[in-house]
Amino acid sequence: MNLKDYEKALEEKGYKIVGDKIATKRGDVVAFPTGSGTFIYADPRVEQIMKAEPPKKKKTTKKKKETTDDLEIVRARDENGHFVPDDPSTPDVNEAWVVRTAKKLTGKK
Repeated sequence: MNLKDYEKALEEKGYKIVGDKIATKRGDVVAFPTGSGTFIYADPRVEQIMKAEPPKKKKTTKKKKETTDDLEIVRARDENGHFVPDDPSTPDVNEAWVVRTAKKLTGKK
């Protein structure tokens, strides 16, 4: 049993984790593990907290923000690999050049 999973619930009720024991804010031990991995409880409120299923942790995914360092300007190519010319009828857009994500070079492992 991982006490860190129950840490927030215990703190809300006025208990704290001290090593592998659960104590009151004053330091009185109210629960401690036995050699077989079970706990001995001196306080029924702590037993209720520990018998309940631990709260699920939310998985957070960090999205990498694309920066200008990750981008590079390269010549546009068609599906055959030939350069694409600029279209003179669109003066505000240059079709001959495109912005793409730069490839990261990694060292040998």
